[in-house]
Amino acid sequence: MDWRINSSHKRGLRKSAKEVLEHTDDLKKTAKNADELKQIDEVIEHLYKVAEETSDYSSRFAKKVLKNLDQVSSKIKNYESSIQKLKYEEGMLLNNAKKIEIKKVTQKKESSINWGHISDEKFVRSIITHNHPNGSGLSLADIKMFIGTRLSEVRAVTPKGTVYSMKNKGITD
Repeated sequence: MDWRINSSHKRGLRKSAKEVLEHTDDLKKTAKNADELKQIDEVIEHLYKVAEETSDYSSRFAKKVLKNLDQVSSKIKNYESSIQKLKYEEGMLLNNAKKIEIKKVTQKKESSINWGHISDEKFVRSIITHNHPNGSGLSLADIKMFIGTRLSEVRAVTPKGTVYSMKNKGITD
């Protein structure tokens, strides 16, 4: 059995740690004495480290998009609104200049989309948007695809409507 932690495990750990950390005051109230309180504090400190160590790549490479400053087309905004609460990932590739619009790219998986059926040239200077049902920002796979396909932008929307984005400001042919 492989005991390495993959990105899906990290997301699960981060989510669990954050859920527990939302209730730290309640946890501390359950302590029967000072020793138990000290143990609870140690566990809470450890959970903060877990939540921090497994943070998604968005915090390092992508920007959180402010709705009032988002200059993306209404097609993208409307599509993101329609998919943000789905329980599985679904995406869209859009390139207005090339008149390419491919919607509903999905395998109905919670944490991945396979874009492999779309030819490489359709990605160049295009925008991809998709949802992240787990609420995370851009994943390492999103960033690798962004770099490898010469997209103009990759976007991910969370169930709460937060949009994370990376834009390519220097695409060359």
